[in-house]
Amino acid sequence: MKIENNILKYYLKNVYFITGTAYAGKSTTVKMLAEKYDMVFCGENYHSAVSDIVATPDAQPDICYLNNLTDWRDFVCRSPEEYERWIFGVGKEAAEFEVAELLSLSKGDKKIIVDTNIPVDMLKEISEYNRVAVMLSPQSMSVERFFTGTIPKNSLF
Repeated sequence: MKIENNILKYYLKNVYFITGTAYAGKSTTVKMLAEKYDMVFCGENYHSAVSDIVATPDAQPDICYLNNLTDWRDFVCRSPEEYERWIFGVGKEAAEFEVAELLSLSKGDKKIIVDTNIPVDMLKEISEYNRVAVMLSPQSMSVERFFTGTIPKNSLF
């Protein structure tokens, strides 16, 4: 089954998306906006309650990738190209679960705010431009946070 983007755009008209890079403040912003404006809050990986149960290696190989690791080295020893391919692949696979969840939540009149990894090219097709925000952080922040657990001195935070 394929649902045309104009149909999805109609049903997702009360959904606001925030996407972007790691450590840009997406989760914090989504939570604050949901509280301030009484919106339905969809935090990071909100789709995983279903995707963790439903995803199969044949249909969603990138979502299931972590289930097949023998140890942490399998994850960190991939080439940058393979890691990039996986990141984009898992985003596309997760997008299907996210959209299905959002269609379920959007039945009412209440606005929904989403911390999402749906690829920007897909968001352009299923949402209006003024319902999507992209938040970016310096690449150095991700590296510093991931490897040392600290925030770089020149950071905005």
